[in-house]
Amino acid sequence: MACLLGAAQLLADGSEHWNGTVIALFQPAEQVGDGRQSIERTVANGRCRSHPAYVARSDWVVGTRSGPVLSAPDSKRIIVHGRSGHRSMPQATVDPVVLAAMTVARFQTVISRETVPGEPGVLTVGRIVAGAKSNVIADHAVLELNVRTYSESTRTAILDAIDRIVTAECQASRSPKDPEFVLFDRFPLTDNDSDATERVAAAFARISLSASRCCRCRPRVRTSVTLRPLWVCRTCIGVWRHRS
Repeated sequence: MACLLGAAQLLADGSEHWNGTVIALFQPAEQVGDGRQSIERTVANGRCRSHPAYVARSDWVVGTRSGPVLSAPDSKRIIVHGRSGHRSMPQATVDPVVLAAMTVARFQTVISRETVPGEPGVLTVGRIVAGAKSNVIADHAVLELNVRTYSESTRTAILDAIDRIVTAECQASRSPKDPEFVLFDRFPLTDNDSDATERVAAAFARISLSASRCCRCRPRVRTSVTLRPLWVCRTCIGVWRHRS
């Protein structure tokens, strides 16, 4: 944010040297996905389209890339149900911890066996919660996972596989209730407009950067940006600067 504030000040101080309009968007609540909605409520009225071009900067090497560049994320909360009881009588229970563990193990085959080789995809279980006492079998377990993809077909295939695997594992474990699914924190793929990306790359090439410091085919990044839905409704060009 300090970099953007400084750039905005430089542009304002040197306004006689350039033409056009620059809108600096300081995104709040980025990690929880609420920043886009906040910006939309305050400054995004009346715009119709945008052509985002993302620029990666690392040790002053400027990199651009046309086409898909930042992944489409999906988060899912899953509740699997068991039958609670005392640890001394496991035969009378359905252990949701074992059920959750078997489900996570099965998830490991989704990327390796159900997606096209070479097509990027990530499936991560980041949270598992169950029980409150070491000697009591819980009545349910909660799993939260995240998926990152670059194509709608792979995205659909992974999400469908998750539901199928969870449902099958619940049946195999004699779960007394169907699993529950909540999909949240979904954002679209960032697919860079080729013309806008070329304009940004050419602009950096004009400011005395050597050829070794200008790369027009930066690798894809599996991080995501929540502002992408905002930019597709605006007339401005969005530029993402990534520092590693």
